[in-house]
Amino acid sequence: MKRILLILIAQLIFSFIVAIIFNEGTFDHDFMTGFGAMNLVLAVLGILVGCFMLLARQKETGLSILAAAGIMLLIGAGVCTLYPLKLRMM
Repeated sequence: MKRILLILIAQLIFSFIVAIIFNEGTFDHDFMTGFGAMNLVLAVLGILVGCFMLLARQKETGLSILAAAGIMLLIGAGVCTLYPLKLRMM
């Protein structure tokens, strides 16, 4: 479980930094949409890497990467679908 969380935290930090760079440092709905899209891209990449690791007979690492990719897929899909709605309180 510790390995899964470390992989997940590294991916989230990377996607956060890339989303800040692409959005020129402003935090708005475009930032959150970019953050979610980057999470989705990293999740697909993680699934491919995890499958490759399983085929290379590194079962523990491959399963950890696949679990982290699944969590990233859920986070990315949630952020991408929630923030384009532009929820406003007033």
